[in-house]
Amino acid sequence: MQEIITLYRKKAAFTGEVLEHKGKQFVVTHIFNIEKSVDYPDYLAIDAVCQEVGAASDYEEYEPVFTFEERYDLSKVAEPRLFERVGEVYWDEGLCGMITNILDVKYDTGYLIVELESKLIEPWSNEQIQRFVKYNRVGKLSVIEGKSDSNPQE
Repeated sequence: MQEIITLYRKKAAFTGEVLEHKGKQFVVTHIFNIEKSVDYPDYLAIDAVCQEVGAASDYEEYEPVFTFEERYDLSKVAEPRLFERVGEVYWDEGLCGMITNILDVKYDTGYLIVELESKLIEPWSNEQIQRFVKYNRVGKLSVIEGKSDSNPQE
């Protein structure tokens, strides 16, 4: 299961980072946008594709590259509108994809019809995810001095 999460940071963000979101553990797999935050001064807004730890993915059930059509009713557009752009990342039903090409643009009785090509962002394997979860866990452990009942020198 993938999600697009916006991280607000003063410090670094990196792929493989483990984070908590909505009570679940996620690993950052792709960072696709960095901007100065409008909501939090002195922070960056970092948009990332994150994968839920332990959640199954149905990525194999879909074509990795596919086309789809978007229809825009131009009669209802009162102000300039942003249309899909190449490189735009989106979320749909637990998977993330990226628009890779605009194949066709045409008009049809008040509608703008745009045919787009998209590529699914492949989720990381469970082994990759677990490697970063383990690394994160080990990084948080600290050694404290003490004595053990199994210490033969005492």
